[in-house]
Amino acid sequence: MLDEKREKQLQEVNKRLRILQNKFDKLQQQVKKPCESGWTLFRNHCYLFELSKASWKAAKKECERRQSHLVKIETSAENIFLKSMIQHMVRRKKEFWIGLNDLAKEGWFTWISDYSTVAYTDWHPGNPNNYRGNEDCCEIHEFHWNDDNCARPYCFICEKQAD
Repeated sequence: MLDEKREKQLQEVNKRLRILQNKFDKLQQQVKKPCESGWTLFRNHCYLFELSKASWKAAKKECERRQSHLVKIETSAENIFLKSMIQHMVRRKKEFWIGLNDLAKEGWFTWISDYSTVAYTDWHPGNPNNYRGNEDCCEIHEFHWNDDNCARPYCFICEKQAD
C-alpha cells in the first residue's frame, strides 16, 4: 500500500515537473535576446566582428545589409572594449575598418552612421597622415586608429542598437 501511494506521488511530481518544464520552454522562447547570434553586446549596442575582408565601401554596404553601420567609437570605454575583443578573437595583428572617414573633405573626419564629427580619438602615433594623398577611411591598426586607402581589404566591425 505504501509503495502504491509513493508511486502515485512520484507520478504526480513528474507530471508537475513536465508542466513546469513546458512553461519554462515557452517563456524562454518568448524572451528576446538583445543581440542576434554572432553579435556581442556592450552597453546597449550590438557589435559584429567580421573576419572576412572587404574594402571600406563594401564593408559599409555589408553592415547596412545587416541593418547596422560601421562602428562609431564614442568613448574610451567603447574603444577599450573593441580592442579587447579584437585581441581576444585574433591571435595575430589584423586591421578592422571603422566608420570614420574624411571622404567629403580632407582632414575633416566624420562618422558614416550620422555624419557627426569626432569627439573622442585614439589615433596611432603620426596619424592621421593621408599618406601619399590617398587615405580617407579609418581602421584599427595595432590597436590604434589609422587613416588608410579605402580600397584595401580589411576585416570590419558593424554596430547597431540592441533590441
